[in-house]
Amino acid sequence: MSDIETFAGNFVCFELQAPPGQEEEAVRNSLAENPRNGVITTGRLPGDESSESAGVWIAGEGEPSKLALNSGKLWARGRTLKIRFLAGSEGLKRKVRRYAETWQLFANIRFDWIESGPADIRIDFAQGGGSWSYVGTICAAISEPKPTMNFGWLTDRSAEQEIQRVVLHEFGHALGCVHEHQSPLCSIDWNTERVYADMANPPNNWSRDQTDRNIIRHLSASEVTARLFDPDSIMLYQYPGTWMKNFGREGTKMNTALSKEDKAWIQFCYPAYPTDVGVFNTLEKRPSVEVGDEVDSNDIAFEPPYSLPPKLAMGLTWVDMDHQTDLRITAESDQVTNESFRVSIRSGKDINLFTAGCSWLEVADTESDLLVGEYQLGDLSGSTPLSGDIKTRFRNDIRFPTSFDAIPQVLVWFQGLNLAKDKAWKLNTYASKVSRFGFTLCLDIGEHTALYGARMTWVAFPQDKPTIFGGSFGTPVVSPREQLPNTNTGYVNFPEGQINSTPQLLMAISGFDFAHTHNLRLRVSSSAVSTAGMSWHLDSWMDSVMYGASGVFLAISRANTEY
Repeated sequence: MSDIETFAGNFVCFELQAPPGQEEEAVRNSLAENPRNGVITTGRLPGDESSESAGVWIAGEGEPSKLALNSGKLWARGRTLKIRFLAGSEGLKRKVRRYAETWQLFANIRFDWIESGPADIRIDFAQGGGSWSYVGTICAAISEPKPTMNFGWLTDRSAEQEIQRVVLHEFGHALGCVHEHQSPLCSIDWNTERVYADMANPPNNWSRDQTDRNIIRHLSASEVTARLFDPDSIMLYQYPGTWMKNFGREGTKMNTALSKEDKAWIQFCYPAYPTDVGVFNTLEKRPSVEVGDEVDSNDIAFEPPYSLPPKLAMGLTWVDMDHQTDLRITAESDQVTNESFRVSIRSGKDINLFTAGCSWLEVADTESDLLVGEYQLGDLSGSTPLSGDIKTRFRNDIRFPTSFDAIPQVLVWFQGLNLAKDKAWKLNTYASKVSRFGFTLCLDIGEHTALYGARMTWVAFPQDKPTIFGGSFGTPVVSPREQLPNTNTGYVNFPEGQINSTPQLLMAISGFDFAHTHNLRLRVSSSAVSTAGMSWHLDSWMDSVMYGASGVFLAISRANTEY
């Protein structure tokens, strides 16, 4: 760790990501640990501006799609992490335990400090190696007895405030947080030449590349679970004003405690309450390089159980399919009881599905003003094209089982798709003519698209319903039609006062326009989620050709929590 040193007496740390060659294993591990990791962040994309490799990663003809997406690194909600010291005095260990456990006050996660045996987090005090930690679930990829965290300058003589600052910071990494100054939403405008010059001097002697990697380079929104930039965060270093063009003489301050936003963010990552939104990904069951069977399934327990079986609104969030077979995929739920259900992603015989993900919303039988339903057009398993007037557009009137007092909000998204492999892939679904009594479900089909079937899910709720807000988003419509970049993002503002705590999010795909000559790769996800709004992401990767995409979101908050 020669590039972990000091500047002007202030120590900095190095956050460690997946070891080279283990990136996909790290993704699979993170999704197996916590499926939610697949929808709260997007991944580094080969060939985009943030990639360290030049050019575009091209998949060979017939080659299985290699995973090009990173994922969140959060442990499972309610997880007990086993932690073992590899060195250190008893007094120093006692202080590390005391300050680390501050995170437990705001995160639904527990620390079990063990003396021997396998541990999720292993702490060393190797002097001269700097302070660092692997990020979140990446710790699980580091073999025993190697450390996953190091306190490279803490000793029994270290100031109490310094121990508190460093321990809180490194355990933030271990729980999945990244450096605040490298957030894609960071507002720091670096005086880069001054930073390069200062860091090139002793004791650091860093190259420009090392300085870029550890200080200047913003992680793309595709690499991290980002939030709005917080100058008070424990994950932000103290930097001199001469390094920045927009922070004044004082620069960033020395943060030694969790900020209000740190507390809110870690509660969002590890909520105390059970969620009404769930996610599933085939990577939980198999690698992306293995073409799946006709169905990938998982059994899901409701926390807590319902008095009666709930309704489930299913939607697709992630699709990675071979262009040499028909595009056939459906997210399904069955065996639904008041305690559990089985979630499945079904493709079909001779269909090459590499990776797919879905989400769902649980709606209690007693919920009177949150209505959900499905509509299927055509066949989801056969190869008979739709005929007549519905070749390019389809409209169907949906009547609510009970009427609303005012015109509600209606969202529509895809649950299942069945399209021909040798025609353009262009579909969009949405609601129109919404009234108190129902709406018109719309499906627009590309002129050159051969659609065999589609299943749409819809949800309707009062527009002024407290703690719930929903809407749609998408890439810009460009004329003439042209290929979009792999990464596409935007920001949605929530109405003031309607979302009173950091919400849980349901997201799903509602439209796409892709060339059929390359694999269809699309994922919808979010970042920077707060009571004020969220960033959405519609991403593709490798050599897929995307002309457009759209999605929907439903934000659901709980009672407000003050810190």
